[in-house]
Parts: sequence; structure tokens; C-alpha cells
Amino acid sequence: MGHDLPTQIMDTLPPFVEGRDRRFHFEPDGTIVYDHEEGNWEPPRLVDGYESDPKDPWRLRPLWSPCEARMHTAVRFTSCGCIGLISRCTEPKAHFMQRVTFDMCKQCPRQE
Repeated sequence: MGHDLPTQIMDTLPPFVEGRDRRFHFEPDGTIVYDHEEGNWEPPRLVDGYESDPKDPWRLRPLWSPCEARMHTAVRFTSCGCIGLISRCTEPKAHFMQRVTFDMCKQCPRQE
């Protein structure tokens, strides 16, 4: 725990598979930017805790606030090549060791 979100994603992301997975990179603020020049890809699916940039649907801006109690694990969806997040809370006063969503984390006592 304690790593920033892009580091947690890259540390847990399954290996890239050429021809199946989409390439992406992170901007300094944690924004995910998918490459979309390589073909007629549709815009990526949304990732929990991110929002699509209204001017560029291949850019997903992070909404998560920093939290030492939250752990993220990245997954790849084989159906579309996009990534997703599974997030768990380690805060005993909240959703201890349960899977959480961005909306659940906004209600956490740590966020007050």
C-alpha cells in the first residue's frame, strides 16, 4: 500500500498480449491515455474511479482521492483489451477487506 494509483496499476497489471490488449500510458496526474491510432478501436470502457475526458474519450481522468487504506489490483478484459480495477479497503471502520467502488470510498470516514 501507499503507492500512487498508476504505480499500483502497473505493478499488478497482467502482461500485455499483442493483438488483444490496448496500449496505454499515464500522464503525470494519473490520467490514463489509450493509444487509438493503431486501428478502428472504439473508445475504451470506463474504469471505476475515472471519468472520460469529454473532448477525448481515449483519455480517462482519475477521480480517486489519495488513501493509504485502499489497494488496487488491475485486470485486463480479454473481450476489449481495456483495463479495469478491483479495489479493496483496509480501513477497519469502513469496508475492511471488502471490494469497494469509487462511490463507496467517498462515504468512508477517512475521507471526512
